[in-house]
Amino acid sequence: MDVRNCKRCGKVFQYRGHNICYNCITQEEEDFQKVREYIQKHPNSTTVEVSEATEVSIKTITRFLREGRLDCEGFDTSDLGLQCEKCGKEISSGRYCDECINELQSGFKEASKQIETPVVTKVKPREVVHTYDNILGKK
Repeated sequence: MDVRNCKRCGKVFQYRGHNICYNCITQEEEDFQKVREYIQKHPNSTTVEVSEATEVSIKTITRFLREGRLDCEGFDTSDLGLQCEKCGKEISSGRYCDECINELQSGFKEASKQIETPVVTKVKPREVVHTYDNILGKK
């Protein structure tokens, strides 16, 4: 049994794939729904406006954007200054810009090709097979 502390509230809970407890997962899902509905009803809102109206922290909204859970259409994220984790270019959601995503994907494809191609090494066959009779000189 894997027991951990919740990253959000600090309570001890049984780990089941999330770093937060069940109560916090429920609360976070409610926060996500509030933010998403507000953005749909009020397009072109800034992050600060969304945070104040929904009472969800900017840090949580930023995490939703980084996870790619929020659709940035009609949502002004320029006040957050999200940057690509690889090159530093400004992005509106996720962790990487489109160019870095393409670069990473091509690297993964190349690596998977190398894994799929088995490496064959030639083993020299033994010229003489030693058996018990050969060692004793019997033929």
